[in-house]
Amino acid sequence: MGAVLVATALITPGSIAGAAGPGQSASSYRSVLSETMVGGITPEEYAARMATLHAWLVQEMPAGVLNVPIRVSLTGPERIDLKARQEARGGPAVVGRTKPISEVVRFTGMDAALLSDAPRASGHGLLRGTPDGGFVWAAAIVSEGAGAIRVHIKGLSLSDDADLFFFNEGGQAFGPYSRRGPNGDGEFWSNTVMGSRGVVLLRHYGPNGAVDLKGISFAIEGVGHIEPNFASSLGGGVTPESFCSFNVSCIENASCFSGTPAEPAKSAVALMQWIAGAFIYTCTGGLVADSDSGSQIPYFLTANHCISRAKDASNLEAYFQFSISCGSTQCPAQTNPGGIQRLGATIQATGMGRDFTHIRNVVDANILAAT
Repeated sequence: MGAVLVATALITPGSIAGAAGPGQSASSYRSVLSETMVGGITPEEYAARMATLHAWLVQEMPAGVLNVPIRVSLTGPERIDLKARQEARGGPAVVGRTKPISEVVRFTGMDAALLSDAPRASGHGLLRGTPDGGFVWAAAIVSEGAGAIRVHIKGLSLSDDADLFFFNEGGQAFGPYSRRGPNGDGEFWSNTVMGSRGVVLLRHYGPNGAVDLKGISFAIEGVGHIEPNFASSLGGGVTPESFCSFNVSCIENASCFSGTPAEPAKSAVALMQWIAGAFIYTCTGGLVADSDSGSQIPYFLTANHCISRAKDASNLEAYFQFSISCGSTQCPAQTNPGGIQRLGATIQATGMGRDFTHIRNVVDANILAAT
């Protein structure tokens, strides 16, 4: 959907590329000059492309999808457990939890035989044929009381002429997730959309829609439910607040300063969000420059106590350009940090001793190569 984020890189550990086991870390570090990533996309371009994709998806969606959503809701004990984890100190902050669905999307010979431009029920979604000889299937998902949601896709198996998308009613749209998904194994967590309702949409572009229909399948395994009150609960009134309710008093708004040694960090730092087990976590990290000034590798550095497992890194979503104007106190909730969202990463090295995790954003690397 776009090219790599325009961002300024920081410094890199010289020996960090080697593997580090539990409790180990790199023995030496080397600084290099900051490096601006080229061939990228501005936040304005990113927003414009998303708006175009969203308008197309809304047009393609079968009529009536929003009226028959799949509904999930956290139980009383799940909400109590989530609140307790959000208020706990130490480790990365908890922003939400997952909820299973197990909605299998599979089409039958009857679906193929009755394929037409009139929407008809197929599973918990609606299916219709398209003028190009393809088809579109979509299902709405509601997580009661959520401030934002993600969906867990498993067993994705698409033909070359089909794509999967995830979007909301507020203008956010993500995809395409093609063939076997961004991780190549058919399993992934989608990008995050704001609000309690999102739409999973499958589009086949034709001309062999009725033939290909029976060979396409996947499952919506679960929903990532992100609490709307996360930003305020994170501060909890325990520590002094700065210009945002979730900041401690030592935090300064980078938009109020320019020409400082920290200037390159403004575009390089990102809010992180990922799923581990039944819970959704958040932390921060930043892009780091590699030692070859001629390369453009999206390396990213964060803490080992934030993220350290390959499975968690694979669903990591990084939010860049998370900022507000100088003097403003109207900070967005961390469920809606805005800016540019990037999905997926692989761990290059991690260590508990010096509390670091060095990752590479795999989605951005693919986008850069295709630009």
